Amino acid sequence: MELTTKLHEVNLAEYRNLILKHKKRFAINIGVAAVAAIVVAFSIPRQYKAEVKLAPEVQNSSLAGNLSSLASMVGVKMNGSSEDAIQPELYPDVKSSSTFLADLFDVKVRTLDGSINKTYRNYIIEDTKVAWWSLPMKLLSSSMKKADSSTSAEMQKKTSANIYTKEDNKIIKIINKRVQCSVDKKTDVITIEVTDQDPLVATQIADSVRIRLQKFITDYRTQKAREELAYVTELHAKAKAEYVESQRRYARFSDQNHDLVSNYFKAESDNLENEMQICFNSYQQVSAQLQLAKAKVMERTPAFTILKPAVVPERPYSPKRLVILVMVVFLTFIGTLCYYKFV
Repeated sequence: MELTTKLHEVNLAEYRNLILKHKKRFAINIGVAAVAAIVVAFSIPRQYKAEVKLAPEVQNSSLAGNLSSLASMVGVKMNGSSEDAIQPELYPDVKSSSTFLADLFDVKVRTLDGSINKTYRNYIIEDTKVAWWSLPMKLLSSSMKKADSSTSAEMQKKTSANIYTKEDNKIIKIINKRVQCSVDKKTDVITIEVTDQDPLVATQIADSVRIRLQKFITDYRTQKAREELAYVTELHAKAKAEYVESQRRYARFSDQNHDLVSNYFKAESDNLENEMQICFNSYQQVSAQLQLAKAKVMERTPAFTILKPAVVPERPYSPKRLVILVMVVFLTFIGTLCYYKFV
């Protein structure tokens, strides 16, 4: 124990003497590193992060059971609710799809100082700041884009909505990096995080992603029910038209032959009345199916609880300038120490 303590004292004394011996070089290296770290830290554009948390409604099996009971009372059969093919764990994959991200191109964004008000696509192209060492690549990319602008414009006219130009694919990748989506497996809480160089833009895009994700989930869960509603609505309109037409035929025949008492008149009148009753029964049954279809759409439409709304962040998320400065100074000190110790 004593030997170990003595060895530590010797090592510390050796390092202290080494630092004092080359203190001028240590001071110069650390000073230069600190200045370089400050230049680098202040050259990196600041990033702000906006966050949204929401919880989709869990499907209620009791409501589906009540609808089935109601349907059986009017003689309509309803299938039991099936599990969603797109589970909450797959929502991040939905967010990462090109179609979903490209839908953000036309979102109007405005910076916090009000100097910029344009679409998100143009904002990314024209107003994204880069560090000074990335300027040559940005200028080269900008010149190549101008040279190829006519070809890209012509291509956009000829291509369909699901085919994107090289510039569009590049912007989609940028947006995919800026927009992050995660789902808590235990609670199904969806977290949307958006980073941007302007705090207000980050907040606006986070809210836009939330709205579009809610719409996607709602459209997906209600797709089959809405298709059934459209089909039943068409049947309902057809049944109503047939019932109204049968009413008119019966009324017209009765008005034209109200003075007759022949057996033919009675038979024809009975046939028209029976036909009208059949049309009415069909119309009444389809009306009940229509109400059930509407109720099923409402049952399948999820409600969302916003646990944390998008709020404009006050402080930047990155870069951590103080951390950069401390790390660079520390590594410079260790590197200088190792150089004079082992070289």
